[in-house]
Amino acid sequence: MIKNIFRLSGAVMVICFLSATISCSHQKSVIQDPRMLLDYNLMPNDSTLAHLSDDYRTTIDKVKKRDSVKAGVYADYAVTLALAMRFDEADTFFDKEMAAYPESRQYVTFLKDRMTSPAGRERVAQQRVQDSIDREIAKKEALGNDFEFEKIRYPKGSKEYKQQQREKKAARKAKEKEKKAARKAKQKERDQMRDDRDSKKKAAQKEREQQKKTAQKEREKQKKEALKEREQKKKETQAAREQQKKMQQNEREQKREQLQKEREQKRQQASKNTAADTTNTQNNE
Repeated sequence: MIKNIFRLSGAVMVICFLSATISCSHQKSVIQDPRMLLDYNLMPNDSTLAHLSDDYRTTIDKVKKRDSVKAGVYADYAVTLALAMRFDEADTFFDKEMAAYPESRQYVTFLKDRMTSPAGRERVAQQRVQDSIDREIAKKEALGNDFEFEKIRYPKGSKEYKQQQREKKAARKAKEKEKKAARKAKQKERDQMRDDRDSKKKAAQKEREQQKKTAQKEREKQKKEALKEREQKKKETQAAREQQKKMQQNEREQKREQLQKEREQKRQQASKNTAADTTNTQNNE
């Protein structure tokens, strides 16, 4: 049979019980009735666990001073509470054990991690289901063909039958809780995958929008550069025309001046020729 939390915790409580019994001079036992611990170790079920837990609580309630509480009592009571799936109360008494006996902090922290942390709570619930199955298998192996007779031997309404039904109900609840946790984890995984897909889609959409904006800016830039280039060419063409026009006008001015000079020279030459003719005429006379 698989080792389980019930047996391990029982062993821890037995050790604490024996050590406290040997070392205690003013208190006969760690708990009020040691038979409760023996019953639980012989038959670990909800009934014996409840009786053992109640006995620990009775012991704690009777002790008023801190120094009178033996080391390990708070922790053992917290273990019984955790096994009964009363995890918040178990945390409280684990903390009391560490406050009363700081030297036990390392071990008590280990117990808290194993039994009252989220993973520990799930482990305890799963172990309760497994223990119920193990008890049924062990009973069937021990009784053989009398297994069905053993079921009939406890009629409805009897204490044993009610206890058996409570254990089955607790096992079903633990199994349903486990299934619910598995469904929740699966749903969380699906949600995470959907969120990842949405994130990737948004990132791709954002990248496309960015590329689109970049391309638009590039086109606008090219358009501005082309417009600027056309304006520059237009200015250069206009300047070339103005330059050519000025050159043509200068050439016309130079030709006009040249013609005017030539006419002036011709006029002067004609005047000289006339004066010479007049002089010749006078000389001839």
